Amino acid sequence: MGADYYSYLIVGCEVDEEKLKVPKRVRNCKCKVDNIESAEYCSKCGAAAWNDGYDPVEGMNEDEDKFLDFDIVHNTDYKNCWLAIRKKEVGDSEGVFDAVKLEVPDDLSDLRKEMKDKLGPLGLWDEKKFGVWAIQYVSY
Repeated sequence: MGADYYSYLIVGCEVDEEKLKVPKRVRNCKCKVDNIESAEYCSKCGAAAWNDGYDPVEGMNEDEDKFLDFDIVHNTDYKNCWLAIRKKEVGDSEGVFDAVKLEVPDDLSDLRKEMKDKLGPLGLWDEKKFGVWAIQYVSY
């Protein structure tokens, strides 16, 4: 088993990925136990009764890695998340990295406005985090 390397060139905005999730409690075990709602541990198997989980926010498509009309891009450790209005990807699946060109208009103001209009009302827009980003991702 080896590693696969990918690079992304995007026009987009870095976002706090936690804002794309709605927290919820998830049952840890499947035991049938009375009063489990208030229990910390299962009285039958001893496991923690609940784990933290989440549901995706409205507009999220986890199967396609999209939020609204934007591609979701992560770096290797998943500590950072970007929403991309334009994206180019290059990987080493063929063992070769090729040069890529990301088609963008001379003026990014229309792309900026589109992202701001969609992300601003959701509390996801940060002017300082919008721009052209080069992102490295390694799959182990």
